[in-house]
Amino acid sequence: MPGNERGTGPATFGSPVYLAAHTSELHRGTDAPVRARLRDLATDHMAEDRLSLSATPYVDEDAGAEATIEEEFGRKLIGLRRLPKRERAQALRSARETRCLALKALSEKRATARRAWVRLQRQRRLVPV
Repeated sequence: MPGNERGTGPATFGSPVYLAAHTSELHRGTDAPVRARLRDLATDHMAEDRLSLSATPYVDEDAGAEATIEEEFGRKLIGLRRLPKRERAQALRSARETRCLALKALSEKRATARRAWVRLQRQRRLVPV
């Protein structure tokens, strides 16, 4: 089995110098159409992606969180009657404060998520087509 110039591996069917020159001649001048086609594919993909994502409505992921807070508040109110009368007012104030803080935190979390969603939609609209 004849070897190549270095003596390792199978023999080539032609001179490596000739093959390299011939390959570069074949690919010379074909780079621009390939780049143009890739650019067209990329812009088509971005346009489709932008259209499909801009139509997606905002989805609240914490839809049941408010109901959970209200249920917990209701359980605390029910538990008030087990307390001595002198401790009920303080427990009621504490339950109301806890409920208020939880609802405010949920509202802030939703507002932050909504603002992030709006920013993402604006960025996707600004993508050049």
